[in-house]
Amino acid sequence: MYHLYHTPSLVLGSSPTGEGSRTILLFTRELGLVSARAQGVRLARSKLRYHLTDFSYLDAWLVRGKEMWRLANAVSRANFFSELNGREYARAVLARAALLLRRLLPPEEKHEKLFDAVVSCAALLQSRPCASEELRDIEILLALRILFHLGYLGEPREFLEVAASGSFGAADISSIAPLRRRLVSIINSSLRVTGL
Repeated sequence: MYHLYHTPSLVLGSSPTGEGSRTILLFTRELGLVSARAQGVRLARSKLRYHLTDFSYLDAWLVRGKEMWRLANAVSRANFFSELNGREYARAVLARAALLLRRLLPPEEKHEKLFDAVVSCAALLQSRPCASEELRDIEILLALRILFHLGYLGEPREFLEVAASGSFGAADISSIAPLRRRLVSIINSSLRVTGL
């Protein structure tokens, strides 16, 4: 008997598998980064395919098989990419965040606070248009938080409070502008240290 796991998830990407299936890369709140096979999802009659576009926020039901995870069902909560239609820079922020997560997240390791921070950022971008300067600060803040929650953020310690927070409020975002150059330098050096 297999256990059915239900968890909020973000689709970070997918690739075709076999005739009509896809392998979906999910960042889940309960299980961390999971690669799951979605059987028959590329077929025209599949109802599940509409829920699995890149950067969809969904409820996923997963089953752990002998060799891999299988996606049993999914129900959309939001599709951040499609809802940002026409706001290309905001979409690019999410795309770069997805690439960073794919690169740094260890498989099947729970990161609830990071998951909540990424969803909070995507919801903020979806909720209103942002000026280009604000979008730049949001992206810096999100990268800082990804690195912090995954243990890649080194010194100096003075930025840890901003990095540890999960919200993307106006005060959090405005605190980035005066430190922008220094934070970008810290993010870049932290990424170099990862060696990935």
